Amino acid sequence: MSRLATRLREAFAQLSPEVPLDLKAMALPEAPGLPAGVSIALDTDARRHVLVPLADPVRPVSPDRTSSGIQLTAQVWLEGDQPRRYLDIVCLKVHLADLFCEVVAEMLSAMGDAAERPERAASRVLARWRELLGRPPSSRPESAVLQGLLGELSVLRWVAERGGPEALARWTGPLGEIHDFRGPSGAIEVKTTGRQGWRVAVHGIEQLAPPANGPLHLVVFQLEPEEDGTTASDLVEALVALGIDRVALLERLARAGVGADQLGIDDEDAWRIRECRIFPITPDFPQIVASSFVSGGLPPGVTHVDYGIDLTAWTGPTLDPEAAEALWLRWATA
Repeated sequence: MSRLATRLREAFAQLSPEVPLDLKAMALPEAPGLPAGVSIALDTDARRHVLVPLADPVRPVSPDRTSSGIQLTAQVWLEGDQPRRYLDIVCLKVHLADLFCEVVAEMLSAMGDAAERPERAASRVLARWRELLGRPPSSRPESAVLQGLLGELSVLRWVAERGGPEALARWTGPLGEIHDFRGPSGAIEVKTTGRQGWRVAVHGIEQLAPPANGPLHLVVFQLEPEEDGTTASDLVEALVALGIDRVALLERLARAGVGADQLGIDDEDAWRIRECRIFPITPDFPQIVASSFVSGGLPPGVTHVDYGIDLTAWTGPTLDPEAAEALWLRWATA
């Protein structure tokens, strides 16, 4: 979560109905890049509002009610005993509460950076987020899904650190591709495991088959739970800081099975990377591929094969730090 979104989240927590305070509105302290006079409020239905003062008290403002979760209207709110006209940004769905803070943070930044009117800047940002906001509430992902995501986001960060935001296009696993990462330099498959050693599950006879355009590397992370470890949200923020577009990244995460409303929750799972090994997939690597069968494919009537491999005692090649760095640089610049 961005710094401004975190400030908004903390401010709304002070207005929460569960907190025994009479105050239901609060002005945000001025900050660089933040429009002056911004306030937050909770209405009688406990819906979150962010109020941005409108300089012109009569100029028409076209409402934006296209999104069912976040909407924009011009409203008159009392400031003390005096009515004042605001751009009212309201969150209509409870499960979007934290995501609302992120969207509004981007809106406020756009207002501070641009010369356009506040309502136009806000509507432009809202259009970027519209597809994500239209998704239904997501269920909490299983731990195994989050562990796998942590591994894939870690690889994405390593590539982005060396090649910039274009790295996101290489993350193809959420798009239904065979391998987690595809590019001109080949493919990368990512697996995570826990304290049980180096046993990983392989799905299908193509997952460990190198692509036609280059080599395949298997990256295996050994993780262990740690209260102060790394979360998926931590990696999202690191990737956004590297220039990857937040909305594009969250859309990719949603396709990977992790909704944006499940990031940044108070009890989000966290892990520590104990070790990472990178295996070049060679013909003698333990695998079941099409060439493993006399017919060159699965036997008649067999539609799919899942299997496990144990790399604990593997004595074949793995990449040392220098070779691993060369791999990431190749992926970043190809």
